[in-house]
Amino acid sequence: MLEVRNLNVIYQNVIIGTSDVSLVVPEGGIVALLGANGAGKSTTLRAISNLLSGMGGKIVGGSISYKGESLLGVGTREIVKKGVVQVVEGRRILPHMTVEQNLLAGGNGLPNKGARLERLDYVYSLFPKLQPLKSRSSGYLSGGEQQMMLFGRALMAKPDMILLDEPSLGLAPLIVKQLFEFVKKLSAEEGVSFLIVEQNVHVALKVADYGYIMRNGNISHEGEASVLLIDPNLSTYYLG
Repeated sequence: MLEVRNLNVIYQNVIIGTSDVSLVVPEGGIVALLGANGAGKSTTLRAISNLLSGMGGKIVGGSISYKGESLLGVGTREIVKKGVVQVVEGRRILPHMTVEQNLLAGGNGLPNKGARLERLDYVYSLFPKLQPLKSRSSGYLSGGEQQMMLFGRALMAKPDMILLDEPSLGLAPLIVKQLFEFVKKLSAEEGVSFLIVEQNVHVALKVADYGYIMRNGNISHEGEASVLLIDPNLSTYYLG
């Protein structure tokens, strides 16, 4: 479904963000992209979503294709319409808007109000804890509730693929467990594909089918998640 080949990204025309990164995410698959801080994981996601320019980055080589069509040069809004949605790192909520307003913002690309409301009902069915909070200002939610809302906001766009950037950051273990259970459910029951950047290696590999480990801007190791999980050299690959 998603294929990245020999991706090269630089920042400010001199700083290497990624170097010849190649990865594949199959339809309905869950793929983990792991590595230490600064390894190039978030840069890879931003390149796929065309979010590099705001940070002074640009793609200088390689290809990114989704369902056989190139994403290079395609605007972020159009990428969302094609079915690829990113949940960015750091819980980027609209804090002065209500939960429901945040969710509806995610469905902005749907054809009409009826389609947005229908999708809203679907999101509430997946996350029943959000419905009683729909009129609350999102800035007053707990970290777990905000992450749940952001997940729901991404689903409002009816994506075929979701890019998750550090979804467990700052969350309690129980909330992290619930979040990744949703990932497994959506993959198995709805066929949604996931590319997950995550610092929590063991949690990510337990939910993923396949994993890539990045180091210094490129892929240093890859394999079936179940194999990586028991690999005694994992800490060496991961931490460098």
